[in-house]
Amino acid sequence: MKSIGRTLIFTALTSMLLAPLLPAVEQGFIPLLDREHTTGWKQAGPGNVSMEDGSVTTSSPKGHGVFWYSPKVFNDFILKLEFRATQREFNSGVFIRFPAPRLDATMPDTKGNEVAIADGLNDDRPTGSIYHFQDSSSAPMKRGDWNEFEITCIGNRVVVKLNGKSINDFTGLQHPTGFIGLQCHSRGPVQFRNIRIKDLSASQQPLPILDAQPLTLDPKQPLLETFSQLAPNASAWVLAALDEGVPPNVRQNLTYLREDLLDEYKQKPKASQDAYKLAHQLCSTMIAALDERDQTLVRAGFRAVQADANSSTSGNQALNARRNYMMSWPQYAREESQRAELRSAAANQSQVMKEQPKVEWSTRTAALRRTLDSLYAQFREALRQSPATK
Repeated sequence: MKSIGRTLIFTALTSMLLAPLLPAVEQGFIPLLDREHTTGWKQAGPGNVSMEDGSVTTSSPKGHGVFWYSPKVFNDFILKLEFRATQREFNSGVFIRFPAPRLDATMPDTKGNEVAIADGLNDDRPTGSIYHFQDSSSAPMKRGDWNEFEITCIGNRVVVKLNGKSINDFTGLQHPTGFIGLQCHSRGPVQFRNIRIKDLSASQQPLPILDAQPLTLDPKQPLLETFSQLAPNASAWVLAALDEGVPPNVRQNLTYLREDLLDEYKQKPKASQDAYKLAHQLCSTMIAALDERDQTLVRAGFRAVQADANSSTSGNQALNARRNYMMSWPQYAREESQRAELRSAAANQSQVMKEQPKVEWSTRTAALRRTLDSLYAQFREALRQSPATK
């Protein structure tokens, strides 16, 4: 009994000691960053990021960077995290729904949205503001202590709470999906910990085509009618820009849907043969477009590696061949200047090579969009003209 009593006392004491450091277990939330979860985070652009005991500190001596969670994109969600400033002047932010930044650290700001974290000095937007769009109300922030953000995104609306108080409600988010990241600002540092997220997309299931599992359809509704509702959404994913995340199951769901449509037509058709033929053709065209998109991504990756290799060696061999111990200082200085110009030109050429696949895909999607829109219009007309649907 004494041993059991000591164990219970030790367990209770441990829980008390860890309570300020670990969040309570919250149903449906997935940890992104804490003591036991530190992988999957990447740095883009300038900035210093240090991680210790489950918390991360972001800052940037020059320019702005982003520390982002790379394994997956999020649509609708509740994001919770704690942050703390370690000096009087500070600036950071939480980026939401932005494309993969790769080498472009401005992308989270230009193609996503930032929930600001700042001291309010130097004309900064107050903490909780949707940067560029809407300031927050008075922020109940604890100076020098941990504060909790709760950021809820549903559709194009975001609600921000700071330490349990609602301070911003904004409608007009730029994108329906994207990554999550932390800003590295020149006026840091700011610390973050206990970052966790509740994905609301799967529970709401507004569009089955985006489910992680094969389609679960309403047996009371004809499959052809379901497809007519899903097709525009699937088409948007198929034609997404290369730097936007696309759920990996879209192709799988389209394949299942195409075969199930054939089964429905053979067993108990709900419309004309033309409607089913066009639906099948539309599915096949979208699957082919997804395959083309994947091939373009592979080419983009190869070109990026090739561009980096070229930029690191371009022009250096000729200059190195001319160097020797008899070279004068003015000549050496001139060659260093030439080397810097070559590096700059190579870097510019490298960036052009990396961006070229995006331009090519953008041009290609214009033609694909016309094809998909035309097929969808024909399918809808066949559905309307079908005697079985009247």
